[in-house]
Amino acid sequence: MIFDRASQAAEFLKNAPTALPHFNAVLVAEPSFFEVAYAINPYMTDPKSGALQQVNKSQAQEQWNALLSVFRSLGLKVVSLPGIQGLPDIVFTANQSFPFWNASTGQYEIILSKMRSPERAQEVPFFERFWKQQGFPVHQLEYSGAFEGNGDAIFSPEHGVVFGGFGPRTDQEVYEELSERFKLKVARLKLCSSDFYHLDTCFSVLSRDVAAIQPQAFSSEGLALLKCFFKTLIEIPYEENKRFFCGNCFSPDGRHVILQSGSPTFLAELKGKGFQVREVETGEFMKSGGSVFCLKLFFPG
Repeated sequence: MIFDRASQAAEFLKNAPTALPHFNAVLVAEPSFFEVAYAINPYMTDPKSGALQQVNKSQAQEQWNALLSVFRSLGLKVVSLPGIQGLPDIVFTANQSFPFWNASTGQYEIILSKMRSPERAQEVPFFERFWKQQGFPVHQLEYSGAFEGNGDAIFSPEHGVVFGGFGPRTDQEVYEELSERFKLKVARLKLCSSDFYHLDTCFSVLSRDVAAIQPQAFSSEGLALLKCFFKTLIEIPYEENKRFFCGNCFSPDGRHVILQSGSPTFLAELKGKGFQVREVETGEFMKSGGSVFCLKLFFPG
């Protein structure tokens, strides 16, 4: 079942879906070889010189260690993969795979990504091997186009729905296979801004009733669709999101929100809605176009 319009979602929501087993672990990858070695998004080059961003590797390691400490302090199991030389962006573990609930088998399974850029395509086999070692059923897509995993496909156990972004990095058509082959319910969302090329840069599920969005990143149809699923949509100021990547925040439990420090307007909105905010520093990773959500994959550990 695919929802492209609000009317379709409204019909589905007349019978409130049952919440599915929640996630409790994060998969991360060590930043041992992290650098900006190529440019596949607008943040990877210096806006003045056009040169590739330069990463302070010791600071990147410190920021990554601190983020993991926050994950653990919130009761999350942290599973870490080693870095791979020549694959600097493997640290953004949200992108190479997608955990989903398979209603036919009654368990969580994994769909592997098909990365848009050849530079990142080589990351996927390492995740395939990891998931198989953990005992998860792993699926290759039959669709030949691009699908960038949890960066664009955000599964919400609370709603029993995949929020599926498409445009810059993931093809619209891939969600036909997710719906037909895996019987997933997909709210399909067109991404309209080159600044926010993955869904996880402009949309975050904070609880069953609340989500954060970057309104300019969506079409009018997409905004109407999201309003069907959430009682409250917290709007992120455009410049705060572009500067601080606050749309790439992460709530593991519906109460706490982890995000890059800064964003005073968004921060006040979160606190005003009763969320407990944990600010972190991810500035070195932002040079490659990612922050908190990108640096982990939430899964049932």
